Amino acid sequence: MAHVSSGDRVAVGAKFLDGRFRGWYLRVCEHTLDNASCKLDVLGQLYGNYWVGVARLKISPQGEERMGFNSISHSTHPRRNEEVKLLTESWKEAIRERKAKRASCNPGAVSLSV
Repeated sequence: MAHVSSGDRVAVGAKFLDGRFRGWYLRVCEHTLDNASCKLDVLGQLYGNYWVGVARLKISPQGEERMGFNSISHSTHPRRNEEVKLLTESWKEAIRERKAKRASCNPGAVSLSV
């Protein structure tokens, strides 16, 4: 896989979720979001466990990486922790962007913080 930034990969994953899980970003707590955890990453928070989300959404191993749900680096690679942190921050940004867009489209709506 050619080098693609974590932000670009997460943008693909977020768009994927937009088409399959309406309002997914309202169900993910960005304060506890952690791509190093199978329960606290995006799919873990949506489906109870990362692997359950992968199975329900029928995401291939290549798709997991391409869409920023999983790191590209092998678990023993020295840069894996850095990559996981970048993915976590990119997911937080994607969530904030969607919440801000939702608020601007509904200025009188009450924000649901998770």
